[in-house]
Amino acid sequence: MFQRILVPLDGSPRAEWALPLAVRIAHASDGTLILVRVVNIQYKIAWQAPDMPIDFDRLLAAEQEAAASYLAQTAHKDELAGLDVHTETVEGRSDEAILAIAQEQRADLIVMSSHGYTGFKKLALGSVAQQIERHSHIPVLILRDEAHLPERILRSRTQPIRVIVPLDGQPQSEQILPAATALSMILSAPARGAIHLALVIPGMNQQELVSIGEYNQALQDARAYLAAVSQRLQQDEQIASHLVIVSSVSQRSSISEALAAFASKGVNAEGTGCYDVIAMATHGREGLDRLLHTSITEQVLDATRVPALVIKSEQ
Repeated sequence: MFQRILVPLDGSPRAEWALPLAVRIAHASDGTLILVRVVNIQYKIAWQAPDMPIDFDRLLAAEQEAAASYLAQTAHKDELAGLDVHTETVEGRSDEAILAIAQEQRADLIVMSSHGYTGFKKLALGSVAQQIERHSHIPVLILRDEAHLPERILRSRTQPIRVIVPLDGQPQSEQILPAATALSMILSAPARGAIHLALVIPGMNQQELVSIGEYNQALQDARAYLAAVSQRLQQDEQIASHLVIVSSVSQRSSISEALAAFASKGVNAEGTGCYDVIAMATHGREGLDRLLHTSITEQVLDATRVPALVIKSEQ
């Protein structure tokens, strides 16, 4: 897994924060790195004075040349030495173009920063990472903040990379498991990786809580579910020999806040420390359905600064 890793770049230092982690994954998996820059002249045209003549072909050619030159320089950086690196310049709307090139290039992982340019340009472009997270059918590893990228995730070869995976009892939430287990194993080797399966039961008030017996049954059902998922994972010999799997059930009033706090401050398999990555499946709802059913995944992404591995779940 993770043999073709795509990194969207826009020329900004923030976007390039994704490169070190993508490079680490590519080295660890002996994979190919695909660097992509999207050319979108419609944005530039929108900011031109209405009476200013525009030579579309010339502007597009200049932008494509600048993008290709930037990617070529990036591909020859010292930290990319020894890797198989491809570069792609594509025209269009950023999120749509990135998803299209990921499919065309048969990428199996997208690694990107959640923010590129800031200010008016960010407002004009919208949240590219958010759109990709909602629609990508391959895993997307989103870096929230360079300052919160754990050093061991880039350098350590002796400590496990710890991934927390929130589950909700539904098969859709489990679709992130192959990517989560693979990421921990790849980045932890030769040490064993660590996966924490977490299930949060929403808090109930006295009216909702019919009886303590019902609540205890819910806890038992949740623990049995996580035990079954853990057992199923460990039936894979690679996972059994290269991963430590633990699980826990907790009750909180806000699921998203609980998961964000767990990711940032929770205990690892040894009982200390925090997690390196939070891995979740998202339902990818849109329009009115999204307004009526706020995405817990996006709430967690907004609340935590640790890297997030997400995938759009298939129904």
